[in-house]
Amino acid sequence: MLQRCSMGQIRGQDEAICFASSRKDWLRRAKGCFTRSSFAMTLPGSAIENLIIVKLLPFFAFFFLFPLSLSGQAAQSVLAEGDWYKIGVTKSGLHKIDGAFLRKAGINPGSINPGQLRLYGNEGGMLPQSNAALRADDLTENAIYVEGEADGKFDNNDFILFYAQGPHQIQYDSLQKQFLHRFNLYSDTTYYFLTLGNTPGLRVKDQPSLSGATQTITRFDDYFFAEKDLVNILHSGREWYGEKFDVVTEHHYDFTIPGLTDGVPLQIKTAVMGQGASGGRFTVKLNGQPAGTISVPGTGQGTYDVKGANANGLFAANATGSAVRISVSMEKSGAATGYVNHVSLQVKRDLRLSGTQTAFRSLQSMQAAISRYQISQAAADVKVWEITSPLRPRNQLLTRIDAQAQFEAKGDTLRQFVLFSGTTFDNPSTIRKIPNQNLHGLATPTLLIITPDVFLEPANRLAAFRREHDKLPVEVVPLPQIYNEFASASATLFTGKRPTDTSIVWSPWVFSAHSPSCSSRKPK
Repeated sequence: MLQRCSMGQIRGQDEAICFASSRKDWLRRAKGCFTRSSFAMTLPGSAIENLIIVKLLPFFAFFFLFPLSLSGQAAQSVLAEGDWYKIGVTKSGLHKIDGAFLRKAGINPGSINPGQLRLYGNEGGMLPQSNAALRADDLTENAIYVEGEADGKFDNNDFILFYAQGPHQIQYDSLQKQFLHRFNLYSDTTYYFLTLGNTPGLRVKDQPSLSGATQTITRFDDYFFAEKDLVNILHSGREWYGEKFDVVTEHHYDFTIPGLTDGVPLQIKTAVMGQGASGGRFTVKLNGQPAGTISVPGTGQGTYDVKGANANGLFAANATGSAVRISVSMEKSGAATGYVNHVSLQVKRDLRLSGTQTAFRSLQSMQAAISRYQISQAAADVKVWEITSPLRPRNQLLTRIDAQAQFEAKGDTLRQFVLFSGTTFDNPSTIRKIPNQNLHGLATPTLLIITPDVFLEPANRLAAFRREHDKLPVEVVPLPQIYNEFASASATLFTGKRPTDTSIVWSPWVFSAHSPSCSSRKPK
């Protein structure tokens, strides 16, 4: 229920908004989202009993809050004490932190006890939209491998090896029997946090091979995609599109896929959008050969007509060699235009190492209680980590027979692994030291001000005025601190979660992704 507020009338996104409910548990089911200068919330209740006032400006938001009785959360963030370094990665896979990389952040490797190095972070990708989804209350410690830690010194050849999830996720849809990806709308980087603790850190543990396999797996399922979020047709919502068909009527997408299994067709999924009264016809080619067509109906040209028609195509085609080119062209008439949303490939590959690391999973493995994975062309130093739980990878023990390595594992779920050898792996893309913070430990204020760092100084002036003039308990929270503590630094639009776990009523906080009914703004 919206009411006239003491801070002004409800006229728009920069005016005061009041929400109220007759139910004491109204925040349990409240939903909302932040946009650049607005806050939207839907409430299940009516009548006034409890009140939140939200004021949003183009540069910060502030909230009048009331305390709730909460339990089950961390009393203090892990970021509250010690020296912390924020590390960014832009893709999934094994990453290496060596002495040269540490020196970039001003860390002297010679002063480090490598046994006490600890890495924290939560899973990659966008945070879930559902308020009911489970999520970490604080940063979670990750299991890592530290080369040469036994002597208590970080020598020149020592390094940290860890598995990181990138910003975009690949998931398996068991109903459609195909893989899909979730492109991160808000960030192109996943962050982790490195610290030197006072106790031994979490390490990758060995995992024994099972026995009793009833099938042998020699190939695996892989997924590749190309997507660029360049244009938002409505300047609103979560749907973005990539390359445009206008003067240019054909776009190409190149993939390098070593070890493609001979005789097994690739599955090509193409998503497009057409605009115009006459509609359009899209042709998809694999290495220059037609794979299929997609027809898009015409759309109206009125102000309130649909602004475009989406269409998908799923095709099967054969390819030889590791070079794969997908071409998408549009046949159009008149003023019609179109866009590519994304192109993806689901393929079968031979189970062997390509480069220094290869992630793999097998849909066939779920057809038996226990399967034997047989790796061909396996060098003597090849290793496998199971990364089904990416924060807790396990070193899978192998049996070697001539040039093959093998292990046996359960088929109760789609298990994921990474095969690797050597010590040549990418460093993370960034590292920098961050100050301590502890939003978990702050007492509930009457007024909360959230601000980007660039407006921190005026936000502090406003807070000082409210403390002196209105005698209010006020807290100022820089937006990056919320991201660090509750989203592993992922810049994501948020909603408050139910107060039985966490809530926007402050103590303590955890946020989820924005409500699907709200607009998003693609970061530049």
